Amino acid sequence: MMAIKNNQKDLVQGLLAELAEYVTKICKGDLVLLLSSGFDITTDEPGILPVSIEILDVKLGPPGEVTTKVRKVSGARAYVHEYTSEQPTSDTNWYHQPSGLCTHTFKGLTSEKRYWFRVIAIGSGVQLAYSPIVTMVVQ
Repeated sequence: MMAIKNNQKDLVQGLLAELAEYVTKICKGDLVLLLSSGFDITTDEPGILPVSIEILDVKLGPPGEVTTKVRKVSGARAYVHEYTSEQPTSDTNWYHQPSGLCTHTFKGLTSEKRYWFRVIAIGSGVQLAYSPIVTMVVQ
């Protein structure tokens, strides 16, 4: 029963992190719009999150699987692991998987296809830290 509860808790936290990312992205830092979203807003505390995540570790697993991992970010409340199958631009649609963990394994990817990966750490308020984008051909 405890494992089921923890599983459900992780699912809800992931969905809330995804929703927080969406609201933050739509509001584009507009505090008035953020306040009207219904979410509690906390003040930004400088220095909690770095401007970016320096290293993104991407490892190939069995065919169709790739694991993304970053070092734990101090002050991060959640992480969003993302990938795309097209060369990233400002208009790229990323497939994302919110998580409370700094590591995630994507499954079901197409073998012999190039993908681009990144991770976003989410802090309090509108604080975001992005990893570099890493590209890899899935085996």
